[in-house]
Amino acid sequence: MDYAHILCKLAGISDKRSKNDGNLPKFFGGKEKEYAISQSMFPDRNYEAAIFGKTYKFYLKSKYLVGKDVRVSLEDCSYYIVDVDDKPIEDERNFGRLFDKVE
Repeated sequence: MDYAHILCKLAGISDKRSKNDGNLPKFFGGKEKEYAISQSMFPDRNYEAAIFGKTYKFYLKSKYLVGKDVRVSLEDCSYYIVDVDDKPIEDERNFGRLFDKVE
């Protein structure tokens, strides 16, 4: 979520000079996104990421901890994908079609 764009919208301030590539959420009059990505990356903790699409949720967690240099190996990471009702999607052949638009 891009808080700068939201605050400008709520305050009635033009945000034309901003070089930020953020997007105003649909709720505030912006365009609806196909998906949203969330990441948690802190030293001495596992890296975690999630992709929230319209028909699925994908979760990933690293086996190894994030280093002090904020790098982490994704070797042997765990991941799973569920539909909008939190039911597992176990057929990996269906994964590709869900990520066609994730760039």
